[in-house]
Amino acid sequence: MEKDLTPSLENYVEIIYRLSAERGFARVKEIAAYAGVSSASVTQMLHRLVEHGLVAHEQYGYIQLTDEGRRTAEKIARRHKIITRFLSEMLGIDEAHAEADACKFEHSISQETLSRLVDFIQFVESRPKGTRRWLKNFYDFVEMKE
Repeated sequence: MEKDLTPSLENYVEIIYRLSAERGFARVKEIAAYAGVSSASVTQMLHRLVEHGLVAHEQYGYIQLTDEGRRTAEKIARRHKIITRFLSEMLGIDEAHAEADACKFEHSISQETLSRLVDFIQFVESRPKGTRRWLKNFYDFVEMKE
């Protein structure tokens, strides 16, 4: 994890990153609505993120990721995307469940395991379509069990 951030802090960094993608900033109310928490909870977490040097925020003002915060958010988003792809494209889990599970996994997965997931995805994608029959066989196997 970046800078020994808790999963909760990482979630806030990721939420700010997503919300600010359009405008370059986020607001406390938007973060609270997105996270399903109170504005007071967001404000408390923002203080911690400021202490970590990941966000810039003045009371009642906009919230912006610092350069370090943006780098951290991009790493978190990358982990999320890799895990979601693995779960949905490799294991055949529906997109909504893959997305929800990726949110849980992304904060605790080791770099070694994440790298292995990337290797596996690249391996599968590098095979000619005809040799991916084993992946289809896996999907058929899972379907038969249900």
